[in-house]
This record gives sequence, C-alpha cells and structure tokens, in this order.
Amino acid sequence: MTDFKIGLIGYGKWVRNAYLPALQRDGRGKISAVCAASEASRARAAEELGAEIAVFDNHLQLLKEADIDVVFVAVPDFLHEEVLTAALDTGLPVFYEPPVTNKNETTPAMLKRLLAAPQVTHADIELAFIPVVARAHELLEQGALGELQTISIRLQSSWGPKPGFMVSNINHMSSWYVDIFNSILGRTPRRVMMFDGHGVEGKRQSHSSAVYDYDGVWGQIKANIASLDKLNLKVELNGDDGDCVIDMVSGELRLRTRDNAEWRQESWPASKPYADFPGMNESIAAFFDAVESGVPSHGSAENVARLHLAGLAADISRDNGTWAEIPDIDSL
Repeated sequence: MTDFKIGLIGYGKWVRNAYLPALQRDGRGKISAVCAASEASRARAAEELGAEIAVFDNHLQLLKEADIDVVFVAVPDFLHEEVLTAALDTGLPVFYEPPVTNKNETTPAMLKRLLAAPQVTHADIELAFIPVVARAHELLEQGALGELQTISIRLQSSWGPKPGFMVSNINHMSSWYVDIFNSILGRTPRRVMMFDGHGVEGKRQSHSSAVYDYDGVWGQIKANIASLDKLNLKVELNGDDGDCVIDMVSGELRLRTRDNAEWRQESWPASKPYADFPGMNESIAAFFDAVESGVPSHGSAENVARLHLAGLAADISRDNGTWAEIPDIDSL
C-alpha cells in the first residue's frame, strides 16, 4: 500500500473532523506538512499531528518547500481560487473543496485552468459517493418506478444565514446537489429556473429553490440553510409506476410500486463511522484510487466543470427571472 506524503493547506474544524479520520481510515497517506492561517491553528496542528510535521503560515511556502506527494486544500471560499491555482501549478495531485472560486466572473477561467491541469484533481463532492445513490440509479435502470417524472432534493440545515456572498446558494450547492441528480439519472440538465428567497444581504439567501429540465424529467432542489431543525437531506423520485424516498444522511431507501403498495425499506449507508459527514471516507478513498491508477475519479475536472456551469446558469436565471440554458464544457 502506497504511503503518500500529504501537504495539508487549512486546519479548521472540517479538516480535523472530516479529513483526519477519513485519512486514518484509508491508511494510504500520512500528513507531512500543514499550513494554517492562525498561530493557534498551527500550534494545534503541531500538537495533534506530531512534532515531526512541518508547519507553515503561508501556502506558497508549503508548496515550494515541503516534501510532499499530494495536496489537500480546505480553506474559506474567498481563498479557493488563489490556493487552488497555486496547488495546480505544482503538478501534484490535488484534493480540494468546491467551488473553484467565490466569484462568478472568474469561474470560467478557473474551470479552464482546472481542465488543463495534467495531474489528478478531485473535488470533494462526497454525497454522490454514498452507496444509496448508485442503488437509486440501478433501480431506475431496472424500471422499478416505471417512467420517471420528477426527482427532488429537500435540504434543511442550520448552516446559515451567510450574508455578503455574491454567489447564490443554489449556485454554491450545485457541485453537490446537482451531482446527486446527475448521478441518479445518468445525464445532465439542459436548463434551470431558480427561485430565490430574501432577507439576507447579498445573493446567498437562506431559502432558495431551483427547477432543472432533464428533457422529460423535472428535478427540483429546495433548500433552507437556516432551519431550526438538525440536518435533514431527502431525495424523492416519482415515476408513473412507483415512488422512492432516500434519506441521504442514513442511507435508508424506501420504495413502493403499484404492484406492491407497501413501503419496502433498504439500507445503503456510507461507511461508518462517518468522517463528520456521510461519503467523506469514500471520497478520500476515491482520490487515492485515482492517484494510484491514473484514472479520473467522479470528482474529476470534467464533472466539476459541468456542475459549476449549472451553478452559473442558476445565477443567470435568478438575475433574469427566466429559464437559463446550461452550456456544455466545450463552451469554455
């Protein structure tokens, strides 16, 4: 088993709760260097990871001086473009958090840069790695629901509000939630219509929804990131011969058909214990698989570019109050 030397840029709560346990579970990499913005975070990294870890206060210094084989990037959105660009410039395999930038105007250029990168890149779009997503796709391929009519995602979380952002919530979430649609349906949407909430400064409203046209199937995302309830993420599929309801957090799937109207339940969870969020263990494993094999993962540049273009189209729809066509990556 390969023992990759990992350079880690960022040492916040998400890294400590998600990356570290998933990396330990996978076992193919060991953190050799860490960059953290604050003195407190650097001290914590040294204490938790060991005195032999090289600790930096500047990501460029880490990328230039550290003895590493792969780079993991987990920094605030406003730093995504700068740090991801620098990581791509090294030619080392990169694991990163989308979106590629927090600015709509620079997204196309960043996607071009990502698509041109010769190394393995993997966006942490962990939700599609939950086995229940593949199971839902399999059921559709088998015709278990008849002809599919609609697919919807309902998200409730206490993540917001997030004032001052100039990218809408639907745009920001496209990398994860449109990816669920695409993975289950096996195709990409043609256009999008977005309906935004109000009351928060900037574009990232706490309440928002969007409808996606999959040429005969309507996909809808309805999000409330300022919910009073805990995280609740459900996917529902409705066909002319049956229904399917998925709890993405637990991996539970319920199915009923006209021939069998009683709900039947299956369990297809992500590997447990979760590394803070279901799918993280699988996402990190897929990155190392891609590095070892050279075969792009589901978090590849091509897939990420398509998802970002769907996000940009959602913001165009929001601004114009009408349907927006979703371009293909050939348009970049």
